[in-house]
Amino acid sequence: MFKFTKSFLVERTSHPILVSLFLIAAVFTAAGFAVEETVGNGGASAFLVVYAIMAVFLSLTGYVMIALGKVVTRFRRQVGLPF
Repeated sequence: MFKFTKSFLVERTSHPILVSLFLIAAVFTAAGFAVEETVGNGGASAFLVVYAIMAVFLSLTGYVMIALGKVVTRFRRQVGLPF
């Protein structure tokens, strides 16, 4: 199962680590909701959801940095600056 997931992420996505962070965030969110529904402990579920929010923030930060890098590269090519 791990080999399939790894090959799927590497072959079908351009940034597998960032996609993995989104998947981790989804797992933490689902676990947080499951803990809230089964145990009723809001503190434990909030703890898991905070980790999910951090994972999404890190992934979005990575995607923003990639997008900014592409914009800067395009701008430098238009202006004619060397790399």
